Amino acid sequence: YRLMCCMGDLVDREKGTLVCIWATNRKAWETWILETLFPAWDLTHVATWYWLKVAVDGALSTGPADSPHRKPWEPLFIGASTRRYGP
Repeated sequence: YRLMCCMGDLVDREKGTLVCIWATNRKAWETWILETLFPAWDLTHVATWYWLKVAVDGALSTGPADSPHRKPWEPLFIGASTRRYGP
């Protein structure tokens, strides 16, 4: 929660600021980022991108996509400080 106190000083609400948070695949992190962190920072969730982890030969680097444990992707949550970047 240390970042909760300083984000207001880092965003430019007039020009708009995009904030990207890279996280693991745990549902608890996604929920916390979207339902607690972004609202606390007064950010609107505008997109979620996924980084697909592949090996040099193009195969998924962490095993099958339907594995209950490790996933071959990680999310990048994108929030905006103004409606300028939002829907």
